[in-house]
Amino acid sequence: MGRLSNPATDFVQVCDKGVRDLGCRRGLDTEGSSLPACGNRQTQIRLGRADVEQLIAAYAEGNSVAQLVGRFKVHRTTVFAHLERNGASRRPAGSKLSNEDVIKAADLYRDGLSLDVIGHRFLVAPDMVGKALRRVGVQIRPRRGWVSA
Repeated sequence: MGRLSNPATDFVQVCDKGVRDLGCRRGLDTEGSSLPACGNRQTQIRLGRADVEQLIAAYAEGNSVAQLVGRFKVHRTTVFAHLERNGASRRPAGSKLSNEDVIKAADLYRDGLSLDVIGHRFLVAPDMVGKALRRVGVQIRPRRGWVSA
C-alpha cells in the first residue's frame, strides 16, 4: 500500500511517460468540461437532413464519392452509408477503360511502352491497365530482373 496508496503524484508521473504530447492530456485537477484541443482528436461531422439531400442529389448528378468527401468533409464510408440509408442506387464500379481504350493500350503495350506509362496516358493505375490487357488475352511481360513464372 505505502507508496501508491495516494497515487496523485506517482500516478501522474507514470501516465506522463506514456503520453507524447503533454498539452493533449487533461489535468487531473481540472473539470471534465475543459478539454484542451489536441491534434489527434477525431472531429465528428454530422450532416443535417438538407446536407444529406444535397449529397444524394450531387451523387445523382454524377459527382464521384471522392468529390463528395471533399465537399462535405466526411469519410467515404459516411457517404456510402447515407446513400444506402436513403435508397440511392450506387453506380457500378466498372472498368474505367473503354473497349477502345483497351485496344489502344494493347497496341501501345505491344510497341514496348510500360504499364505505368500507359496508365499515366489513360489516367488509370498501372495494375488496372494490366488487368484489362490480361482480360483481352495480351501476354504481360515479366518485370525487369524478374523471372517469368
